[in-house]
Amino acid sequence: MIQPVFFPYQATLIGTVRAHQIVLVEKSRCTGSSWPASLIADLKAVTSKSDGGSDVLNIGYNVKMVRKWIDYCTDHTKAMQQAISHACQRASVATQTKKKPILSSSLLPACLAWDAGARLH
Repeated sequence: MIQPVFFPYQATLIGTVRAHQIVLVEKSRCTGSSWPASLIADLKAVTSKSDGGSDVLNIGYNVKMVRKWIDYCTDHTKAMQQAISHACQRASVATQTKKKPILSSSLLPACLAWDAGARLH
């Protein structure tokens, strides 16, 4: 059985942010909201502008908190790189062996960028 990556309240935050343009969250330290919020920021930042992507800013009152946010973003980006690399390798093998690729069309641009030597930073 596949275990969920997020706790239910974190998944609710992700769904709420996807459904609304503005979301206000009462937050204190160590609530676990920064981890899913940083994933949302990463996804927004790597999405093309024409598909709704944009730059992402984090405003905080404490350098330690902002550094932790950046660490979370880095962790998510590394995971996305691994997933894209794995999907592209599977698609490449499927193409070479003339099997039907197991790759959604939404990942194709990422694979093309990957093949061109681009990396998510």
